Amino acid sequence: MPSTNIKITATDKTQRAFQSAQRSVGGLKKSIVGLKGAVGLIFGAVAIGKLTSFSSELMNTADSIDKMSARLQVSSETLQGLNFNAQLAGSSVDGMQKNIQKFVYAIGKAREGSKEQADAFQRLGVDLKKQNGEWKEHTKIFKEVADAYGDSNDATEILTSAMILFGRGGRDMVNMMMMGSEGIERFNTLLKKSGGIMGGEFLDATVNYNDSMTLWGKIMGSNTSKILTPFIEKILEVSDAMFEMKGVNPLELA
Repeated sequence: MPSTNIKITATDKTQRAFQSAQRSVGGLKKSIVGLKGAVGLIFGAVAIGKLTSFSSELMNTADSIDKMSARLQVSSETLQGLNFNAQLAGSSVDGMQKNIQKFVYAIGKAREGSKEQADAFQRLGVDLKKQNGEWKEHTKIFKEVADAYGDSNDATEILTSAMILFGRGGRDMVNMMMMGSEGIERFNTLLKKSGGIMGGEFLDATVNYNDSMTLWGKIMGSNTSKILTPFIEKILEVSDAMFEMKGVNPLELA
């Protein structure tokens, strides 16, 4: 074979090898780009999922705070501040809200003349009535109880009192309330200044949204059941026909 052909053949092989290498490199680059895109989508999906989960959790918390505020006659701002204080003291928000409910219940029992609760408030020097004879607000009584705990040096008396006024969760309340009302208010102020208080408009909107979604869920469920009924009946007809063909009576199997 002439040397020219050898050179041409060698050149062709080299070009084909180079082109193949380019295609491989190009494919690798595309794979990497595709991988980056896939990773980006995955992280994006995770971020969206976390944001959605956080938003849902936030809205549920807002809905709970708003409804509990109305039920316990304690402002939503006060509840949020107490939740924050409870978390700093190592307690949970859920536990805090249950303890406040029990505290309001204890106030109600004391008003009705229940000796155990009435005596607990009396030993702390906390009067449930104002000077004009009207009942004090729940928040006012809570602050006075906190001050009484903060001024006391009798740990046994404080814990006993807390268990009566807050139920079994009283032991978790002691850590927070030993700071007194000023200590609690200091953290409340920090929460307010840092913008950590959810506003009333958001709370109201959240309640309306959740209520609307609950109603919408009922409507969708009802209409879906109506749509599915004919299909279910047809499936049952086919099932009965199959049993009949096999000579099986499902009612006799029991």
